[in-house]
Amino acid sequence: MLYSITHPGPPIPAHKHPNEQIVYCLQGEATYKLGDKTMFVKKDYTLLIPPNMPHSLTVSSKEDYVAIEVFSPIRPDLIRKEFTPEKLKE
Repeated sequence: MLYSITHPGPPIPAHKHPNEQIVYCLQGEATYKLGDKTMFVKKDYTLLIPPNMPHSLTVSSKEDYVAIEVFSPIRPDLIRKEFTPEKLKE
């Protein structure tokens, strides 16, 4: 589980991972692309991203997008603090 803050600006590029991801928005608004679908998320919305689903994120508000994210199984790259959005690939 992690507390994430994404600033308005360039999107987090499309990527996928073998982990299921649950996102709960605490603040701000964002647009997720999940495969060929577009999902809008704002405060108190929850989003489920299935394993291996290509997805990207764009903050669609002027304020930071703040969320709690839960991954199952645990993502080793997050534990090792090796996650770098700018290097993501689908």
